[in-house]
Amino acid sequence: MTNPLLLPLILAFFAAVLFIGWRTHTGHNKAEMRENFLIGNRAIPGLWVAIGITMGWFDATQFGFTTGLAFDEGLGGGLAYAVSASFAFFLLAWAAPRLRQRAAQTKSYMIGNAFARTYSPRVGAMVGVVMALFFLMWMSIQLVVGGQVLGAFTHLPPALCVGAILLVTYAFLVMGGFLATIRNDLALSVFFLIMAALLFSFLIPDFPHWLPPLSQARAEFPSHGLTWFNLFMLNILSTMVAPDVWQRIFSSHDGAQARKGMLYTALLVPCMTTPFIMAGWYIKAHGLAPDASNLSVVLLQLLPAALTPLIVLVFMAAVMSTIATTLFGAAMNTVSDIGVEQGWLSPAQMVGATRWVMLGLMAAAVGIALLPVDVVTLGLTTLGVTQCLTPLALCLFFSWKPTEPAAFYSLAASLATYAAGAYLNLYTGPLALLPLLIATGTLLLFQGLTQPTTTPRHAKPRR
Repeated sequence: MTNPLLLPLILAFFAAVLFIGWRTHTGHNKAEMRENFLIGNRAIPGLWVAIGITMGWFDATQFGFTTGLAFDEGLGGGLAYAVSASFAFFLLAWAAPRLRQRAAQTKSYMIGNAFARTYSPRVGAMVGVVMALFFLMWMSIQLVVGGQVLGAFTHLPPALCVGAILLVTYAFLVMGGFLATIRNDLALSVFFLIMAALLFSFLIPDFPHWLPPLSQARAEFPSHGLTWFNLFMLNILSTMVAPDVWQRIFSSHDGAQARKGMLYTALLVPCMTTPFIMAGWYIKAHGLAPDASNLSVVLLQLLPAALTPLIVLVFMAAVMSTIATTLFGAAMNTVSDIGVEQGWLSPAQMVGATRWVMLGLMAAAVGIALLPVDVVTLGLTTLGVTQCLTPLALCLFFSWKPTEPAAFYSLAASLATYAAGAYLNLYTGPLALLPLLIATGTLLLFQGLTQPTTTPRHAKPRR
């Protein structure tokens, strides 16, 4: 039986989200609105940047993918996911001031703009395709897990729950754009603190039951060690080139604030993921689920029934925030990195085009969500696509510029490899890093074939 408070709370939450979007839309003049809609007027403080990224991680994947990793891969899998993210953000803190400065110089809105203006429009378009794929698949995870959980607790069809979330999120983004997602993330941080407190209060008193899975970690290493290493590397690589992270860096007030944002995030993200890793271990230790397919539902059922409306509200806030970030990011990658850089759209048309493109992207995400793939596999496959961009991103970090053909063919070859790997389900096995190897090898090969030759200076004749 549905709690009578649940539906009124959900409707009130929808109204609050729409109010944030409306106030963001009407609170600025037309000139400021365009920059706020696209990039937050490049004036976001470092702490806001960190909260936005961390709340982007606090989503349906924590209830399904992160708990599922801990369930399937044990202690090592959970630690590999949490520690690798922190490590990646410390590396980004080192590079963030240069990235922020370059974004201001080139007037870049998204990661593809930066590469298009470093190499060529076709390289920027290829980057836009990679990043739009990443956002689309991550959004589809929100739809899968969100539909399962909200359907189970509201006793409504999952398709209806997902449809309502998509419609409200779209209206919210149409009115407020990127700046509205920043404000929404700040509000969401309060919900996360509530959820973390509930999980810790429930899990910590039962710590003695954790000793068996903790003691099994060393025994699991021979069979899981390669998977743990691949997960560690995959998460570092995907985090370092995550388009939402670069977008937050570009939106920061200056290089110093961008660096502070990355350092704060390096500390906040492990704190956010730890309760969900603990929950995955707890469910496995107690035998509460036979597999990782519905861990999110089991997790919510473990908490007190009287708190169900609040817990579902927190969950819905997390899902909607990430859908907003990924939907807007995928649309911006499509419009900015492909449409503008190819000359099909002018900068003045970006706001209107973004609103229309979001409709098509929502339909594409629903199509991916309907595929018969479990959440953990879909999550690892999503992380895998970012390997295509990693070698070029590292070149940008270290201020080394390969030739344009080397950059383009590295992306093309690795993207084709990734597509084949996704079809063959390689990203849960030992070949998970294959696109990275192909991208790096192709980059070095074409760099050697296409780098300009220099004419040596002839020595002056002796007198």
